Amino acid sequence: MFTLSGLPTRDALAQTSRSAGVQYGIHYPIPIYLQKPYRDSRYRQGDFPVAERVAHEVLSLPMYPELLRAQMEEVSAAVRQHSVQPQESRST
Repeated sequence: MFTLSGLPTRDALAQTSRSAGVQYGIHYPIPIYLQKPYRDSRYRQGDFPVAERVAHEVLSLPMYPELLRAQMEEVSAAVRQHSVQPQESRST
């Protein structure tokens, strides 16, 4: 797993990856302290703004020892394709 953070266009990169057949992961799309099993009346949305921002900007791409070169190239191509798309087309 290779995690990218600070992606203001994370959802668009996820869509590009999905369209290219590249699997990805979005870990903790809801910060743990806001998830139902861990909710605590002492913490509310906005108490940890960095955690909330990161929850919307992090995406993990496949990376593991058995990943074939062709698969690495597919992942790289999806990221490159996303990075060269005009900003307007990313919002769809």
